[in-house]
Amino acid sequence: MAATHADAHVPAGPLLRVRRQRAARELPIRAVPTRRRTVRASMSRALGPILTTASSCCQSSSATHPGRRRTNEDACCADDASGLFVVADGLGGYDGGEIASRIVVETLSEQLADHAPIRARTHPLDDAAFACLQLDHAIRVAHRRICARQSGRIAEMGSTVAALLLGRTYVVIAHVGDSRVYRWRNGRIERMTRDHTFAESGAGSLPLAANGGVPPSPHMLTRALGVDGQSVADGRVEMIEPGDRYLILSDGVLDVLTDEAIEDRARREPIAVLAAALVNASLAAGTRDNVTAVCVELA
Repeated sequence: MAATHADAHVPAGPLLRVRRQRAARELPIRAVPTRRRTVRASMSRALGPILTTASSCCQSSSATHPGRRRTNEDACCADDASGLFVVADGLGGYDGGEIASRIVVETLSEQLADHAPIRARTHPLDDAAFACLQLDHAIRVAHRRICARQSGRIAEMGSTVAALLLGRTYVVIAHVGDSRVYRWRNGRIERMTRDHTFAESGAGSLPLAANGGVPPSPHMLTRALGVDGQSVADGRVEMIEPGDRYLILSDGVLDVLTDEAIEDRARREPIAVLAAALVNASLAAGTRDNVTAVCVELA
């Protein structure tokens, strides 16, 4: 994984265009409890949030909704047993986004299914270093699998990813794209990731020729899985404290909710309904995109 603040310039290659969709009728989200397990987004418009039960070290909830789009290209995972939490957002404007995001979630779940025994290691720092390598490897495998499936109408499919991997005393955070991770601690919210977009790349300017003669949008992605040369994950390790809450959000939430609004929800809502509350708030605010939230609270 690259360093957290590695974006000193826009990576070479075409930027990725984010599609804007036409408005449609909003649908409410309702909480539906499930067994503790890996959770993947359904392609059904009727899907409400999927909530997971508590484990010995954490409690989590997740929710996803197509918003005003006909297809939900987001996918998510909330697996308390392995300590893996993921949001993947298929690239808008290209066919196959729902396939790419599903590949990401399924690959990370498969690659990290046996992460839990690592917590028995003696040295927490060695544990965290190994977990970083595991998560980075899993993201690279997901990128290769997306590329291997690209053909015909889905030749340009891709996905963002934002993921957490919990250990005994730490959390590993990794992301590619503009899905974000936040930490809520002691009543304050903090962004733990920096969007891989033109706006946050620090590039300053971009020749029109690099984007086919079209002025670059601030929301265009500079990194995504499934795009050669633009798939390197940024990662960091944070020591955890009891009561910490981590929120993983797709850009459908971020387009309409400010950091202050997210902080307010994190402060007021129980973890069991926090993901659903964030998705519902995004729908009420008029988001046009798919919306997904995965939230975890540490015991």
